[in-house]
Amino acid sequence: MYQPRRGGVALPLVVAGLLGAVCQTVSAQTHLISSTTLNPGARVDYSRSLGILTYDKTGPDGYFDTYTMRPDGSNIRCLTCSNPLLSGAHNGNPAWHPSGKYILFQATDPSLQILPSNWVPITYRVTNPGYGTNNNLWLMTSDGSQMWKLTSVVAGQGVLHAHFNPSGNKIVFARKIDYRGPDQQWTITFASLVWTNGVPSLTNYSNYQPFGTNTFYETFGYSPDGASIIFSQGAASTQTLNLFTYNLVTGVLSNLTNTGTGVWNEHAHFAPDSSRIIYGSSAEITTTREYFVPFLDYWSMNLDGSNKVRLTYFNDATAPEYYPLGLVTADFDFGPTATTIFGSLEKVQADNSMFYTMDVLKFAF
Repeated sequence: MYQPRRGGVALPLVVAGLLGAVCQTVSAQTHLISSTTLNPGARVDYSRSLGILTYDKTGPDGYFDTYTMRPDGSNIRCLTCSNPLLSGAHNGNPAWHPSGKYILFQATDPSLQILPSNWVPITYRVTNPGYGTNNNLWLMTSDGSQMWKLTSVVAGQGVLHAHFNPSGNKIVFARKIDYRGPDQQWTITFASLVWTNGVPSLTNYSNYQPFGTNTFYETFGYSPDGASIIFSQGAASTQTLNLFTYNLVTGVLSNLTNTGTGVWNEHAHFAPDSSRIIYGSSAEITTTREYFVPFLDYWSMNLDGSNKVRLTYFNDATAPEYYPLGLVTADFDFGPTATTIFGSLEKVQADNSMFYTMDVLKFAF
């Protein structure tokens, strides 16, 4: 009789990809039922009104562009490729408007100087949509036929992970306001989206800096009722990030993870039914990585930070889903239910390069 190592029942794990599906028995140490690779892809957002994904991935020119795709991996369409309004650099990190009519995204301005100057050799990395340096926010129609620039940063500044509130009239994003210091200087920024004669713009800016500006913030969006935001704060220099919620009505700030130095918690989202929060964490992972973001696995917790449960064991050599070279469970979004996510898995390759895949992951809770 099969005995799970950490209690519970044995679950079948289906790992599917280009070579087909393989069924394995896995102990209840993992809540992962299946993982199916759809397509290469990094940052992702799912439109519940359209049932369509938007995501970014690298193209033949090596830069990230923004695409749409059906949840089964079909009908892939690039929205930013070769668009004359945009630069030939990165265009990614998209987020849907709740109506499904528009998509927020980041675009690199290659005319801006790279600051600090010692970052010039790593220009590609620090200006990509997951880092945000010299990035501006843009808005486009869901088919990419119209695009509008919303911000104008100066050299060394940037934007990161913008998201709409459920009403679609406000956004929250992380904004780099200065490049100095070991973790640069960041703030959480709110703004209202207004339309004038068919042209969108951002107004009513306000900043939220609960730990000052000499630190890193990353925003992951609003709660389903729009009352709270969820974000991370910490120091890349010490591989430390904690997750927080901030209630916009009561003003209450809650530390959900409260982990010590050297634990990285990122990419957190509220389930559509508010039943839980799923996030990526380096907790319990012993494999080290020579990069400021350590290896991560997906975890789940209650909205108040209680009942933390590890969902995947991609970085555990004893688990069926183990990826030997190391993996980061990166950006994701929930599908139609709280038991399915579309997740970006950042995988180390044999030559130490990184490769992103877009996977559908299904869980049992």
